[in-house]
Amino acid sequence: MAFREPDATPTTATFDYPLPRQAVARRYAADDGERLDALAGTWAAVFYLSWAGLLLGWWPPGAFALVGLVAFIRNFNALHEAFHARRSRDRAWLGRVLMVVTSPLMLGYGPLRDNHLQHHTWAGQAGRDPDHYLLAGRWYVALFHALTQPEQAVFRYVRRCGWSGSLIATLAGHTVVFAAIAVIGWSAPLVWWLGVTRVGNAASWFIFDWCLHHPQRWGDDGPPGLPAPLRWVWVVLFSRDNLYGVEFHHVHHQYPFVRDADLPKLSKELLQCR
Repeated sequence: MAFREPDATPTTATFDYPLPRQAVARRYAADDGERLDALAGTWAAVFYLSWAGLLLGWWPPGAFALVGLVAFIRNFNALHEAFHARRSRDRAWLGRVLMVVTSPLMLGYGPLRDNHLQHHTWAGQAGRDPDHYLLAGRWYVALFHALTQPEQAVFRYVRRCGWSGSLIATLAGHTVVFAAIAVIGWSAPLVWWLGVTRVGNAASWFIFDWCLHHPQRWGDDGPPGLPAPLRWVWVVLFSRDNLYGVEFHHVHHQYPFVRDADLPKLSKELLQCR
């Protein structure tokens, strides 16, 4: 994917959508938030188990780097879909169970979901979109923000919403887990943990926030035309749903309740209505 210098203002679309949201919601089944929670938890477990394999010497660092990165991004995608599932529930403990700990300072499930839903409401609007700092400006600035997203998200959330018992408990839980990882995996395993989680998290936020909100290459209802080999590799590593979330991100922003798997079908409907 070639990154070009963006316009000054990020955007999610430059065209009108002919189908009302209510009509689309009636035709497309809601996703199951609890199923997606289970999927996110499964991929988090895969990440932890792959790191345990590195720690015990069962496989080399390169194997953990590949499996860990794939598991991290698949976990990220499942959480993102769960945020939009109409049957998803707000359970504070999920933030300490379903996500891979990247830093002692990182938000849990509830605050991240609230941020993301506000992002969909106020996409690209400074002062309203909690993710505006991740998608505005030059690519190298956005990349820095993506690399420091866990810590920045906490400080920005506290500044906007203040402290709460749930947030304090989540941060305490992340600190305990991170400390245990540091003690158990001191030296090389800890370095690999930090590298894979930071790269996976930064790549996820940079692609889904900066890259996909400057859609110079795909300013219509169709996909951006990623090369077939890249699409195949993407599906194998990160799932077809993740690929559709990238290719049809503009449609997802207008109809966030539609499952990623249904975005190509919905895109065809939109094209037929134009």
